[in-house]
Amino acid sequence: MALAQVFVSGDVLYLLPAEKGKTQVACIFSLPNKLLYYNILYIFYFFMSFGIAGNSIEKENLILYMSSREKILAAVLENQPSKSPLPDISAFKGVEEGRVEKYMETFINIGGSVFKVASINDIQKLIQENFDTNKRIITTLPELADGIELLSPTIDPHTFQDVELAVIKAHLAVAENGAVWLTEQVMGQRIIPYICQHLAVVVESQHIVPTLHEAYERIGEGQYGFGAFIGGPSKTADIEQALVLGAHGPISMTVFIMSTEMTNTSY
Repeated sequence: MALAQVFVSGDVLYLLPAEKGKTQVACIFSLPNKLLYYNILYIFYFFMSFGIAGNSIEKENLILYMSSREKILAAVLENQPSKSPLPDISAFKGVEEGRVEKYMETFINIGGSVFKVASINDIQKLIQENFDTNKRIITTLPELADGIELLSPTIDPHTFQDVELAVIKAHLAVAENGAVWLTEQVMGQRIIPYICQHLAVVVESQHIVPTLHEAYERIGEGQYGFGAFIGGPSKTADIEQALVLGAHGPISMTVFIMSTEMTNTSY
């Protein structure tokens, strides 16, 4: 009776024939991420359940070298419920008119600062007026690289512990809660929006949406490994309801709303 072995080592999936005297590797799959790994297992189970591989592999004799976590996730993947259409959320969508003014009002109310700007020169002037330029300032925007350190994604993230101000671009902003949507593509490095003392974000006015419903319509099928909505400076009031800014991240957050479009930002 044939026996199939599935063995995972690092980022490689090995399918080994376990018949006596056979030790060669039958198939090797490179796994760029865990999702691909579970997709392969799902396909493997699918073929066996229909008997397509029944002559050489029997499901009850399948040996899976997986951790408890991987076994649970594989079982969940194998037993997915049937798909159903998404509900109609058109009634929850916001009003396009006045969304920029609404965003500015909301963002100020949650402790942030916001400026309307017409050009990169306006942003440079506001940085000079509102921040200590004698301290370390970094940016992911090449347009601001004149006089500001251009962030390199290859630098050790531990070297950013002394960043006073980080200036990055957002994909979009949400008027109802003041949040901006950032992914690792625009962060430069994931740590940047959280380790700096002050965070400044540039967003184009045409990319301000009324509600989170419109935001998720844009980002739901995006290709990114990490993303976050960030709304205002870091704040907490857990202890005695005393508001503390900068406990977990930037002390302040500033948004520059550009009236003109910069370089294209993919979602």
